[in-house]
Amino acid sequence: MGCCSSAAQNSKREWKPLEDHSCTDVPWLLLFVLFCIGMGFICGFSIATGAAARLLSGYDSYGNICGQKNVKVEGIVNSGLDLTHRKYVFFLDPCNIDLVHQKIKSIALCVSACPRKELKTLADIQNFAETNGSTLCSYELQPSEYTTDPRAAKLCPKFPVPESAPIPFFHRCAPVNISCYAKFAEALITFVSDSSVLHRLISGVMTSKEIIMGLCLLSLVLSMILMIIIRYISRVLVWILTILVILGSLGGTGVLWWLYAKQRMSLETQVAKDNLQALLIYAIAATVFTVILFLIMLIMRKRVALTIALFHVAGKVFIHLPLLVFQPFWTFFVLILFWTYWIAVLLFLGTTGSPVPNEEGFVEFRMAGPLKYMWWYHVVGFIWISEFILACQQMTVAGAVVTYYFTREKRNLPFTPILASVNRLVCYHLGTVAKGSFIITLVKIPRMILMYIHTQLKGKENACARCMLKACICCLWCLEKCLTYLNQNAYTATAINSTNFCTSAKDAFVILVENALRVAAINTVGDFMLFLGKVLIVCSTGLAGIMLLNYQRDYTIWVLPLIIVCLFAFLVAHCFLSIYEMVVDVLFLCFAIDTKYNDGSPGREFYMDKVLMEFVENSRKSMKEVGRGGGAEGRELKPMETTATSEMETDAVVINQSIPSGGKGLDSPSGTTSVHRQGPCCGPKVFCSVSVFCSSTEDLLGTLEEILPKLQKDVSVWIMAKDSAFPDVHTLLDKIEAASEDPVPVNRCSANSLKSPVLYIFTSGTTGLPKAAVISHLQILKGAAGLWAFGATSEDIIYITLPLYHSAASLLGIGGCIELGATCVLKKKFSASQFWSDCRKYNVTVIQYIGELCRYLCNQPVKEEEKNHKVRLAVGNGVRNDVWREFLDRFGAVKICEFYGATEGNICFMNHTGKIGSVGRTNFFYKLFFPFDLIKYDFQKDEPIRNKHGWCEKVKKGEAGLLISKVNAKNPFFGYAGNKRHTEKKLLCEVFKKGDLYFNTGDLMVQDHDNFLYFWDRIGDTFRWKGENVATTEVSDVIAMLDFIQEANVYGVSVPDHEGKAGMASLILKHNASLDLEQMYKQVVTYLPSYACPLFLRVQEKMEMTGTFKQQKFRLVDEGFNPSAITDPLYFLDNSKKAYILLTKELHEMILSGKMKL
Repeated sequence: MGCCSSAAQNSKREWKPLEDHSCTDVPWLLLFVLFCIGMGFICGFSIATGAAARLLSGYDSYGNICGQKNVKVEGIVNSGLDLTHRKYVFFLDPCNIDLVHQKIKSIALCVSACPRKELKTLADIQNFAETNGSTLCSYELQPSEYTTDPRAAKLCPKFPVPESAPIPFFHRCAPVNISCYAKFAEALITFVSDSSVLHRLISGVMTSKEIIMGLCLLSLVLSMILMIIIRYISRVLVWILTILVILGSLGGTGVLWWLYAKQRMSLETQVAKDNLQALLIYAIAATVFTVILFLIMLIMRKRVALTIALFHVAGKVFIHLPLLVFQPFWTFFVLILFWTYWIAVLLFLGTTGSPVPNEEGFVEFRMAGPLKYMWWYHVVGFIWISEFILACQQMTVAGAVVTYYFTREKRNLPFTPILASVNRLVCYHLGTVAKGSFIITLVKIPRMILMYIHTQLKGKENACARCMLKACICCLWCLEKCLTYLNQNAYTATAINSTNFCTSAKDAFVILVENALRVAAINTVGDFMLFLGKVLIVCSTGLAGIMLLNYQRDYTIWVLPLIIVCLFAFLVAHCFLSIYEMVVDVLFLCFAIDTKYNDGSPGREFYMDKVLMEFVENSRKSMKEVGRGGGAEGRELKPMETTATSEMETDAVVINQSIPSGGKGLDSPSGTTSVHRQGPCCGPKVFCSVSVFCSSTEDLLGTLEEILPKLQKDVSVWIMAKDSAFPDVHTLLDKIEAASEDPVPVNRCSANSLKSPVLYIFTSGTTGLPKAAVISHLQILKGAAGLWAFGATSEDIIYITLPLYHSAASLLGIGGCIELGATCVLKKKFSASQFWSDCRKYNVTVIQYIGELCRYLCNQPVKEEEKNHKVRLAVGNGVRNDVWREFLDRFGAVKICEFYGATEGNICFMNHTGKIGSVGRTNFFYKLFFPFDLIKYDFQKDEPIRNKHGWCEKVKKGEAGLLISKVNAKNPFFGYAGNKRHTEKKLLCEVFKKGDLYFNTGDLMVQDHDNFLYFWDRIGDTFRWKGENVATTEVSDVIAMLDFIQEANVYGVSVPDHEGKAGMASLILKHNASLDLEQMYKQVVTYLPSYACPLFLRVQEKMEMTGTFKQQKFRLVDEGFNPSAITDPLYFLDNSKKAYILLTKELHEMILSGKMKL
């Protein structure tokens, strides 16, 4: 061998094929040779002990080998007979098979001839013996005694004796009618209730055997044709496969349903009924398969271009290496030879050993001592050598493709690269293949043992043990697949560098990790397209089988024949296309190595051909376009159209990211926003006042001027403008215009994961004061997918009138437009009178709303042209049922897409069905991925109800409960910046069991019996007014700053025909102090946004408290603001008079009737 004369392995690797190869893993080759010698010893031992003769010639129940003279066995009668003329084994009851011990429970005799016709009586057996000279009864009975000796009933065959024929080479008489074994097989199949079903199935196989053989040949031909197509038309292969699979799956499904409908009209025989039931099962399965296949192809469609380029390169390999197509034949042929040898030796082992009498007085051959464990060694040999043969195929393919790739001049390739690769394998790398296959064997054996244990214990083990067994089996299976993939790449590295297995595996693993994204993006798509090729062959063969077998539907069942044909077609297609898959994987590793160690400079030129280099350049350009926001298809975003009316209010947004040095965004008018939240911020490094396309900055910088001295020295303030009158305020537009258009360098990006924070949004949750909610990249991506989830596309024009500090407008609206590449029309301020005019003007197809917005539109006077628009979707939340219905009646066929979600929350519901009033629908799968519950809530104590064990209790369907969402790695809660107490207050611990953690949404929801969810109310210190959350703690603190206020209790009260609740404050005045309404008005409008200003005031003498010393709100909420029912003084905020005025009965009636606008 070449190992003997090769040079020592070079320690320095240059990652290119070495002309002077060296042996690898020689100790493992010696170990493998020794193991094979052991396998040969087992075979020789079994032959030497007579096992081969007993297997081939057969033996009777007394230890006599048929067709020869035998030696007497001590203690066994009828042993040691001369059976030279009796060459066939005959069983008295051939259909009595013992499944447990895997043998026929019948006396075996040696006879001269097998009965060629059915024998029904002892007289027939006697006549057969006299005519043919073959005695079918036990040796101690003479033919003349068959009808007279009473022992004949026990020593003669069981009636009727079936017609038999000798099995070629094995000299056993086997029944010609397989129904004998069909009855045995019925015991194995528990789902067959009719004892004749299995018999008809097997009969169907035998009747259709010619069609089955023809269809198997067809699958082989189709596989060869597909390989030819891949070789010559790789550029159009993907599209051909896609179209053919679509047509094949649709056609096959349609044919199945057509046949089912046709045969359903005529059910005359039991066979026809069985075929109808099978057709229904096939049709349903085909329909489900077609739907799943379409969904997968829809997801993978964007990467078709990558697959086309990759297949073209692989196709060139097959053009230069045509023998690769026939590689599965040689591998399959060698495997068949080995498996035949292995089965023969296994049968030898079943008949080897010394003769031993059993309990019934007959002879069995058993091995004693350590020799009885030889079959374990034999089983390990089966796995190891089978894996070794497959690994040799992988190494051969890898060596040939490596030679092709690293040969610059393809005309200098060896005459037969495949044979050259086989020669290198045999001379140098058998040890590496032996080691790699042994590692797979080490993983496969425990998995097979666990599978055997699981099968034996089925129905006996407990649920925990069953789950653990399945988990271990699954883990070992995954490990085996990963190691197989790594081994294949290790063989490629060995073919390149002639390194040992461990070194090659380590080097290949490093290369794969460095190119993990390429592996996922290229190999996955390529493997999927090859899978489509397999599906095409199976569908084509199955469709042909359906058409052919349909002609036999009246007299045979073709369920089993069709299954056999489809399985064989898939196996054949897999064998051929797996070679193509290997070529793709080897090419990719070679390409990754080439790009890592070569750069195209002199002395380090690339080995790859022009087509592959063009593919790489296109991939890089695509990556650049993605980095610039162009999308995976190189799609440009449509321009954002803007309109302006008047000034808009906005919340502050805190960005936790430094300003990049490069990368331009969309061009936009300059401007800044006003900041309502005053006071200390949560400690970010950059404080941004985000632009909302205002026409001037001077009118909004006043608020910033007031808070700038309070900011920390390391906090920077930026505005969306080119210049600023304030020295401490930085401008952004001038820097964006001066920045490079190249993508931002990776080292300048501060985000290191999807969970990294990207910005803060101030929000008022149920836990009191405004808090800076941490918004991660993951939340932004989820929000951006909202419009897509409701069916919006890149062709839509989306109209946004909500303020951009609102997460619905910024994340869902703007983010959704960027995600889709859709046109966005921004309205600076909502105008009910101009709304539909704008929709017509800009051809708007999707609008965003909150509940108040829809009510404002419905309150507008009816106009003839209000249905004259192109709006098809309305996405938002908070619309009332009556407004929902009126909106649909007035404004045409607009689909209301109601959803539920919180800025900082980890749960979201979406109403895709359009059910009025519902925020979405849940099901088993949704709760599996996004676990949530509705729990009982104590409205008096303002906290969840816990039972005597301390656990929360779930509400029944139809009851209102607090919505809580489980916090885990898949559904994280990022909390609030700054004080951790705010984050902890939003979490519920120990809810249903020890250690669990839930996010408290602060919302009460109802789930009906159809699993639709409905928003019921908000709890705690927050209520909603004019589409905004109002934090009662914040309002109370602002009011309490007045020197005449001792205590303020803020809550929300319902106002007819208005969404949400209007703010109301119950006041306790200080001793000897009077209420200053003018000062009160100035205080709230100065320090609170308009929606948070209390509309009603109530002056009380004493504040009611709960048992836990919390302010009692619920009685106050129930009493509302009715002066007829409340004796305390009441006041109303009249914006027209800019003052609080006394709330009279007349004014109360005007508010209820809608004459007084709030």
